[in-house]
Amino acid sequence: MASIDREQLIKNIGSGEISEVLASGVELKSQWSQKCGKDISAIANQYNRAGGWLIIGVDDYGKPLGYDINWLTEAEKLVSNHISQYLEPDWTVAEIFGEKILESHILFIKINAPDNVVYWNGRAYKLVGTTSPEMSPAEVTELTMKLPGSDYSKLEYSGNADNTLIMSFANKLSEIGVLQVDDPSSLTASYILSTLGIEKHKATEILFGNTSLRIVHFDKNGDILDQISKKGAYHILQDSFIEEVQSWTRKKGTVLKAGSISAIEEVPYPVVALREILANAVAHSLYSKNSGDIVIEMYPNRISVLNNCPLESEVFANKWFSKINKSRNKLLMNVLRTAKITDELGSGKNRIFRYMIENGKCEPIVEFVNLGDYGRWGITLYNELENQHIDKLIHRLQGAFPNADEWRVATAFVLWNDKTWSEIKKSLDDHFSRVAETVLKNENRPINIFKDKIFIKRWVKAIFEGQITIKFSTSEENWYREFLNDFAYSIGSDGYITNDDARRLIGLTRERSEITQLSNLFRKWQDQGHVEQSKKRGEWRFLFPPVK
Repeated sequence: MASIDREQLIKNIGSGEISEVLASGVELKSQWSQKCGKDISAIANQYNRAGGWLIIGVDDYGKPLGYDINWLTEAEKLVSNHISQYLEPDWTVAEIFGEKILESHILFIKINAPDNVVYWNGRAYKLVGTTSPEMSPAEVTELTMKLPGSDYSKLEYSGNADNTLIMSFANKLSEIGVLQVDDPSSLTASYILSTLGIEKHKATEILFGNTSLRIVHFDKNGDILDQISKKGAYHILQDSFIEEVQSWTRKKGTVLKAGSISAIEEVPYPVVALREILANAVAHSLYSKNSGDIVIEMYPNRISVLNNCPLESEVFANKWFSKINKSRNKLLMNVLRTAKITDELGSGKNRIFRYMIENGKCEPIVEFVNLGDYGRWGITLYNELENQHIDKLIHRLQGAFPNADEWRVATAFVLWNDKTWSEIKKSLDDHFSRVAETVLKNENRPINIFKDKIFIKRWVKAIFEGQITIKFSTSEENWYREFLNDFAYSIGSDGYITNDDARRLIGLTRERSEITQLSNLFRKWQDQGHVEQSKKRGEWRFLFPPVK
């Protein structure tokens, strides 16, 4: 059934005939709140319907409630923030726009019906009359099976399955309350697979059957110590394997934390990041090519997880800040979500990056190799010592940017200072591009961008290098002059700039020594004929507009 179009919907509200289309996937709300997102999920999860609409600012009969433009502006901002935070996938919402109807402002949310099951705050909902109750795991699986598009994990499978792995999975489901049974061991493997909706499907082969993977251990010189082959990808998703990785690294690692912490206490990798790279490999492998060829390479100082993938995965290889997801194994993804092994569509790389940086580790590395008609994807985590400088930087940025996405992106800018701005933009999807713009407009940002280059502010250098020299280097002086000159003319002030503006842009503190340092720099430029002192105290004018 096709969704009602925009013009018809506006016409219906204006004429008071909105009740005629309420059966067409249209929901009415007087105000927006976070819980309204359940209706977005429910509307999108209607099988055989092309989405629908959520209309904010009307009563139960579709009558406009007289809200003004200020209400509309705030409501639109709140809706956008909540969609970015809670909706999976967030491209379910095709459009958000306001209309003035009968002297009242109304907010419209157009909802798509994507190929994925749609979640709000980690839960899927359905429409039942005028309510939006949560879907059961069985209902989610059933909908997943019905949705269009290719899905390798839905294909038929009649081979063997490891009962021990299946029962281990059942125990996990019981622990998190998904499987309502006192003694999971009393259930049969067939019953468990049937309950999950994956019996006789490739999802069973991948998790518990004949799909093989390799675990390879290397010494510090990069020579192979041993190779272990396993059947059933659930082997590497169990808590026991996570601890196996940590334990092996503790024993083999040559670098430990500060002497007060023993090797047994050391946590080489953040558990959530380690679990995420393993879950991503299982969920997104291209199993039609050599059964996905999942390989875990364990070195003393790092772990790499590799798997086969479609060629289009190259697009996402370095988009660390992206919510885009394009899994070819939807049924399998649903099973992993049910078990809370992975639970956010498209946010895996974002969280891996976040957890590593927040734990003071090096940023992860993603590699992609084109093999002709498919690709090879690899992600590497390093377990070096925690970086106390990063901790200090994060603490300061958290004070300057209360929004978590903003301080995380600001931290990434510092870590990526050797990249060009053009390169960094490729790592950001639309949402995080907007976040980056917000960060760059904030005077507390840790970097400046000039002619596509990233320049770390002086206070950031002080955090990483300790007490930096009072004297500017020649290269610093030259780029500060060029950067401040460009800024002074770009803001329409005819080349004028104050000491305070220059100090903030360069990233100097209010310490008297640094205030004096900047004044001396301007006087040097004055002697060289680049600037002149304004009649206003603490203001200078650059004499030559930048060459375009």
